[in-house]
Amino acid sequence: MNIAKEKPSAIPSEQTILGTILVYPQRIEDTIEILKPSMFYEEINQIIYKAMLTLYKQNKNIDPANIYEITKGKIDISYLTRLTEACINYNLKEHCETIKEKAKLRFIIEGAYKVLGMAFNNESSDSIINAQNDIILAVEGKESNNVSDINDIITSTLDRIDFNIKNKGKLIGVPTGLVDLDNCTNGLQKTDLIIMAARPSMGKSAVSTNILKNAALRGKTVAMFSLEMSKEQLMERIIACDANVQLDKIKKGNLNDDELNRIFEVNKALAKTKIFIDDNPTLTTTILKSKCKKIKKKYELDLIIVDYLQLMQGDTKLDGNRNQQISKITRELKLLCKELGCPMLLLSQLSRAPELRQNKRPILSDLRESGSIEQDADIVIFLYRDDYYYDDSDKKNILELIIAKHRQGECKTIELACMLEFQKIANLRKY
Repeated sequence: MNIAKEKPSAIPSEQTILGTILVYPQRIEDTIEILKPSMFYEEINQIIYKAMLTLYKQNKNIDPANIYEITKGKIDISYLTRLTEACINYNLKEHCETIKEKAKLRFIIEGAYKVLGMAFNNESSDSIINAQNDIILAVEGKESNNVSDINDIITSTLDRIDFNIKNKGKLIGVPTGLVDLDNCTNGLQKTDLIIMAARPSMGKSAVSTNILKNAALRGKTVAMFSLEMSKEQLMERIIACDANVQLDKIKKGNLNDDELNRIFEVNKALAKTKIFIDDNPTLTTTILKSKCKKIKKKYELDLIIVDYLQLMQGDTKLDGNRNQQISKITRELKLLCKELGCPMLLLSQLSRAPELRQNKRPILSDLRESGSIEQDADIVIFLYRDDYYYDDSDKKNILELIIAKHRQGECKTIELACMLEFQKIANLRKY
């Protein structure tokens, strides 16, 4: 079977685009953001469109004589003349999209054969998965090689600075509802991987559900991936927090009329939010990526929360080496943040090291299993409750957020009010 002859193409549309530009040169501006020369199926049409782009950039007339000259005689003038007969000067965008779609299909076919060849040659499953991801990125217009010219970078950076100036005093990122944390981070920033780590019983899940609720009630779309608790258990915690009802009373059904009314009112407000909860206990980075992209495509996506890292599974086995697996997971999660343009709050367990020290406050070396957790994170936040360790602590019901790493800002300790019986974490100044 001759695959080349059977590849999808849209030659009439290619000729229509080129012919229209020859007759109405200004129409090339309608094609530039959609088409690349490589999207044309016929090589001669690739050469012509590339020449047209060059002439456009040089502010020269896009005509047969200049195209003939710039292609060094590779193009027959008679072919250019015939192209003008395909000029229509309408529905140009539709023809561009047709060419682009056929190019995507050809790329998928070529990529599929490449992946098949890798599999038959017994290449590693990791290599094959990476090849598949490269195909997906390319088809979506997100090539792996994102090299930019310095002038383009300067322009985009100045645009960002201008945006910050115009929004001075406003939160740029996703609000957590925790004022001191928001002031420190300016909200959770796009592409940031935020690690929130603690020993058990410090309040990781409580903090994450409070941030989930606070962001959602402020109009943000939030996806929560809970590997430890069920959707219903997570929802009970959110309701307890917002309705100011003890979690234990909700679990036992020991509720009075006033508490029930508060719960119903909270549910009405929560029903209007865009909260998505997934409690798949066998979550991998590939599954996470797929689900997040579906949510983003339909609703947009402002924040991802994962509870918690050590329960995630790797897509492939690495000879039983959990350190390597964790390193791979955190790296892939950071890349996902960049791809989606969305911050991720990733909860993590700490090693037992703090328990063995006189000062129980965590430090960066306490991150379990892999130093890559610290390396891949933009922000590392440790949770610490002094009254958990010391009965005579003068910091009763106070949770410390220890910002131990902050790639774009200061490191500091923030104190919050902590009422775990209500699953409530709040700004200390309120209490």
